Amino acid sequence: MRVGFCLPTLLLLSSARLVHASAAAQCIAAHADGQVQRKAGKLLTAHERFAACAVDSCPTLIRKDCLAFQAELDAAQPHVVIVVNDDHGQALPDARIAIDGGAANSAGSSIALDPGKHEALATLPGGRTEKAHFVLHEAEQARVVVAVPSAPAADLNPAARPIPTVSYVLGGTALVALGSFTYFGLRGHGKESDMDPCAATHSCTESEVHEMRQLYLAADISLGISLLSLGLGTYFFLTRPEQASEPAQASERVRLNAVATPGACFISASGHF
Repeated sequence: MRVGFCLPTLLLLSSARLVHASAAAQCIAAHADGQVQRKAGKLLTAHERFAACAVDSCPTLIRKDCLAFQAELDAAQPHVVIVVNDDHGQALPDARIAIDGGAANSAGSSIALDPGKHEALATLPGGRTEKAHFVLHEAEQARVVVAVPSAPAADLNPAARPIPTVSYVLGGTALVALGSFTYFGLRGHGKESDMDPCAATHSCTESEVHEMRQLYLAADISLGISLLSLGLGTYFFLTRPEQASEPAQASERVRLNAVATPGACFISASGHF
């Protein structure tokens, strides 16, 4: 009975010693790794490692060293306060700050960082961003200002493509010429119908034939002017340039003159284009 009672006790004692030895080994490893990180300038990581070996479960000598190292790091730890201002120097408290690609924080809060170069990215509620680069040294308490320029004012006269006046003129000319074509074409056709009886007997006079031809000629000329004006008006419309919007000038005036006769058709346009 005594042997059976002592064996479990020995096993429990052995397990406790193994657990204690493992915990002590972890404390020693954290103690050593913290010093390596400290020499590398990674103060935040070193502080975490020293915190792991400063607990009561670590050996006394190790724990005292780690506590002392933590105190040294607290004195050497640099901090930065990043504020975001507009170009008038007014603070933008709603801005969010992300440092070195990390999580965003509110502007104006104190942030512990490792010594060295850093990048701050300020993001405004509207989505605009601005970057700032800075360098921290040990024990430095820095204040970095990120200046965000004001958004450009909206263009009151945005670029536009107004329809050029010449397109209106040519469009009007095309309509007038088309009406002229219709008029002279119908008159020529009517004149030709009136000449059917004499045409059958070849007794039409030279003046009658000449008048009919002149009417058809005027119709053909009118149709050509209409098609040409329509083509040019379309060209000027499609190739119109961009320009800033501005009030129409009072001096801009266009005058269109169209004169059609049985013998000829005259179109003229004048004004400011």
